[in-house]
Amino acid sequence: MKKHILIVEDESDIADALAARLISEGFLVSVADNGVDGLDMALTEHYDVAVLDIMLPGINGLEIAARLRESKDVAILVLSARGDENDIVSGLDIGADDYVTKPFSTREVVARIHALIRRKMSTQSIGSATNDIFTFGDLVINGITRSVSLHERFIHTTPTEFRLLNVMCTNPGSVFTREELVDLLTQNEGSALESNDLVSHSNLRTVDSHVRSLRKKIGADYIRTVHAVGYSFEPNLGKSQESA
Repeated sequence: MKKHILIVEDESDIADALAARLISEGFLVSVADNGVDGLDMALTEHYDVAVLDIMLPGINGLEIAARLRESKDVAILVLSARGDENDIVSGLDIGADDYVTKPFSTREVVARIHALIRRKMSTQSIGSATNDIFTFGDLVINGITRSVSLHERFIHTTPTEFRLLNVMCTNPGSVFTREELVDLLTQNEGSALESNDLVSHSNLRTVDSHVRSLRKKIGADYIRTVHAVGYSFEPNLGKSQESA
């Protein structure tokens, strides 16, 4: 079955060029030129990836991303002319899986879309046991259904957030550098992405953003920051906080 991509972009030249490239590679593509129509389409149809410009008439792309994260399991790629680090982090904090700044090549964006789909669909092992079920007190990380629950309540995680949590929980107490986490999260993503300097400043900041998002969802104490090094999954800290 063909993967369906939603493009919400008010610059017709960009939208048309990206749509043409995606169609040529076998994707189904729907396009909206404003935020209101884009949000309506995103909420009423199924899409595998939503490509959202930030500056849109009606409703901006970050608002659309936030709404989608409430109810839809869709990978989100944000496009913006604003390359400031704060804007990038804001986009990732709101729930985007990836961020590309303008100007960009359609080849790069399509490569990132392919990577997001592979990441979402992947059932390959990450760390030592993707298909295992890990229980840490009231926190359950299910590698079979690729889901997370806390106090028996489903916790929505993006594909990247799940991969990040699963990588760390398979080795509790081990410290991962941010560079190692980038490598693990992007393994088997294909040579097209390897040419884009995966261990870049923006990718390291992406890891930080997803860690912040996970802490909001499962509690801050499960993931420990190791200053100037990286992160460690600490289930005992999380459980002690729950019982406090």
